[in-house]
Amino acid sequence: MGTFSDEEAAFAAREKVRKDPSQVLAVRAAADKARRAERGEASVHKGVNFSKLPGRRRKPWFAGITVHGKWQSLGHFATEDEAAEAYRQAKKKRLRPSQVSAVREAAKRARKSQ
Repeated sequence: MGTFSDEEAAFAAREKVRKDPSQVLAVRAAADKARRAERGEASVHKGVNFSKLPGRRRKPWFAGITVHGKWQSLGHFATEDEAAEAYRQAKKKRLRPSQVSAVREAAKRARKSQ
């Protein structure tokens, strides 16, 4: 099912799958994400990911949101928290695809003012 940080998490995952076998993939994905988060390679925030690409060392975190079935990038960020805030703003506004660029610009302005 995956690698877990402690016995308690492994037991909880095993019980979840025992009660509902269709949850195997969800448990594996959660375990994988938790392991990557511990290593600093994944975010605990929804819509935020980490890029390992060499050209992304200054802004390795990126945020994205699915709007009407299409994934839209919200941009790259220096910190995980900045990316999470961009996602929260986009989610709060329930954006249409044409509004995504406005969120990107607002995030850029916020970074410049800091």
